Amino acid sequence: MKKEHVYEIIGIFIFSLTALIFLSFISYTPLDLPFYASHPHVPPKNIINFFGAYLSGFFFFIFGWASYAAPVALSLWGLKFVRREPIRANVVKIIGLLILALALSSFLAMFITLESTVRFRRGGIVGLVFSDFLCHYFGRPGAYVIVAMLGL
Repeated sequence: MKKEHVYEIIGIFIFSLTALIFLSFISYTPLDLPFYASHPHVPPKNIINFFGAYLSGFFFFIFGWASYAAPVALSLWGLKFVRREPIRANVVKIIGLLILALALSSFLAMFITLESTVRFRRGGIVGLVFSDFLCHYFGRPGAYVIVAMLGL
């Protein structure tokens, strides 16, 4: 098999994985998981069933709404495989993606409201903790500047 066909197969696999993740995210409900409900839905209401319920529950707990950046990043990565562009995935790019996820979840947690439950839903545990840290030591305007700088 030619090398370009292998890259196309890998790209199609990544697109399929992206579609599964995106569908699990858009059909997420906390009532599917026993961590959030004493009587969870059986079977889960998530389109991707148990796998989608736990995957989306994990991502939304950690990063909140910033989790929607994961399918976008995966689809761009899959596009590179399909177009046979050189893949340069090094440690610096991976750390950059993690910093972008931290900045995005922190921004979503800080944006407009001060109510903790809403902030947790928007930014996840990472966004809530990091935005609280920044707001405590730098004030709200300083935190916005730092998060914007990290996002850029």
